[in-house]
Amino acid sequence: MSTELTINTENGQSLAEMMGVKQTSGSSAPRTSRLSQLQTPLKSMVEVNGKKMNMEVVPVGTFALKVSDDVTVYSDTVTIRMFLQREQWTRWNSATNSMEKTILASDLRNDLMDNQGGFNLGRPSGYIEDWNALPEATKDLIRSVKRTRVVYGILTMDNPMGEDGEPLSETYENVPFVYDLKNTRSIKSIDASIKALGRKNVLPIMGNIHLSAETDTLPNGNMYAFLASSAGSVVELQEEDNDTLKGFLESVSAINTSISDQYYANCDKSLSSEDAAIVGSIVDVEG
Repeated sequence: MSTELTINTENGQSLAEMMGVKQTSGSSAPRTSRLSQLQTPLKSMVEVNGKKMNMEVVPVGTFALKVSDDVTVYSDTVTIRMFLQREQWTRWNSATNSMEKTILASDLRNDLMDNQGGFNLGRPSGYIEDWNALPEATKDLIRSVKRTRVVYGILTMDNPMGEDGEPLSETYENVPFVYDLKNTRSIKSIDASIKALGRKNVLPIMGNIHLSAETDTLPNGNMYAFLASSAGSVVELQEEDNDTLKGFLESVSAINTSISDQYYANCDKSLSSEDAAIVGSIVDVEG
């Protein structure tokens, strides 16, 4: 199948560039639901032999789709079409109960503005030759800042169920979603599926990717989950895919504008009045 697509591109970019995928051989943004994986099981009171027991009903690794503030749907497997992916650095600040983050970019090779008024959330850029030579404070900082792959697309919850583990009669198909991936094994699995589709000469938007759960054990004995993915069937592009992709791009642009505004606001706070005046007087002149 040809990768010469009918979807319109802007600024001369190819579809692959817009998607953040390296190609080998009024807002129209859709309302997106947030996908995640459970890292702790859901439990419910279940009657067993006449006795009520608090038992696990939705296990670790199950996918959770937050459809609204009041509705979350669960499924053991999910089928997605990936329209767009971006990268950023993130860090959870437990003191302020907020997420610190950089702008979304196609890759992490350049320094990225963050919403704290700096770059990369203070994480040193470039390759670290000698980890052991770093001060402990720097090591702790690096550990706290997570590489985050942000995936946009549409999905189908293959076996939708409620928080009680019971099947739902409603179907959840072709739902626009966003998914933040921070686990290295999850990211590598997605990359492998993208390459598998590439070997079929198709972009991710043109094929299904099946997601399932894998689990492992931490040194402290706790279980954690990550995703396993596999490339599925090739699909035909639809006319509405153009609007969906454009909407996702608008969402990324809006997020980056917000983070950029926060960067400049927080950056100004750290400047002296004299330096702020100088920065404020700088204008871009096109030659």
